[in-house]
Amino acid sequence: MSRATPPPHSSVNWRPPLPAARTLQRGATLACPVCGIRGLFRHWFTMIEQCPRCHLRFDRLPGHILGSIAMNTILSFGVMAIALVWSLVEAHPNFDRTRLLLINIPVAITAPVLFLPLSKTIWSAVELLGRPLAEGEVLAQYSPDDPRTSKSPTTDASKKAT
Repeated sequence: MSRATPPPHSSVNWRPPLPAARTLQRGATLACPVCGIRGLFRHWFTMIEQCPRCHLRFDRLPGHILGSIAMNTILSFGVMAIALVWSLVEAHPNFDRTRLLLINIPVAITAPVLFLPLSKTIWSAVELLGRPLAEGEVLAQYSPDDPRTSKSPTTDASKKAT
């Protein structure tokens, strides 16, 4: 597989993107999309501003929160759709409105709250794939140009242990 080449009108600071599958997997597991460290939340609703390991700023552009809100909406509506279909199948052939509401209203209220941290880390990963790292955004050892980034430090340590 050949290395990514810079776009024709790019700056000298262009970096090739991080591997998409690994970046998204890290975001889906509440980890930093660059280095994979966990523990990015002070509280359920409060994400730290910068990764303690690689120094990635999670709010890379103004309005970053709008993307995580959109991601939360997508995840929540997906779960609500599944709950609605499930409750309709369970209620068939007697569609009792009260029973349908008792199942679906709690899902509609709790899903956005439950998915809040996940939506923030997934959006950070998606945004990182859409706008690759520039020089100096993370520590040098986590830069995609560095050959040591083909494996994360935690993966290397776990492989040596086995």
